[in-house]
Amino acid sequence: MKKNYKSLLSIALVLLLVAVTALTFAYWDQLTGSSNGEITLGEGQTVTVSGSAISTKKLIPTSAVLGEGDTREIEVTYTVTLKKFNSGDSVKATLTALTINGAETHSGLVNVFLDGVEVAKNEFVSVNPNSDTVVFVVKFTLDEPGDQTAYDAIKAQKIDYTITFDYVKTI
Repeated sequence: MKKNYKSLLSIALVLLLVAVTALTFAYWDQLTGSSNGEITLGEGQTVTVSGSAISTKKLIPTSAVLGEGDTREIEVTYTVTLKKFNSGDSVKATLTALTINGAETHSGLVNVFLDGVEVAKNEFVSVNPNSDTVVFVVKFTLDEPGDQTAYDAIKAQKIDYTITFDYVKTI
């Protein structure tokens, strides 16, 4: 009986040590992302942010005629601050999710540009920073829907997205 008690106590102690180590590392690393576009990224780490392409104007297809209160693009900016800057390291931004009104059905009509490069879902842009701050500009535009059903489905609907930022350390 004492042997089982000692084994159980040893396992509990190991689990406690693992939990304390994980919590200490999480506190120390302090990976953050905020709704105002400010992100702090630790070396070799990842931060995922979700947002909505929101504008005071209505996003219309790039081929449509601009009316009052219309815009052809929505721009969102993320400022990534690196905790430890090393020359040669890179920051990778990956578009991991894109929906219109909560569905992917017509998300192919949305064009997403990360730092001027058009990307589709699960594609990324990698930047080699010159300092500890990297600014990513994300632009959203719309293609002309092929039919009235697609138009009705996307008209004045919310575009939601998720972008993952990775700090890629050079070896």
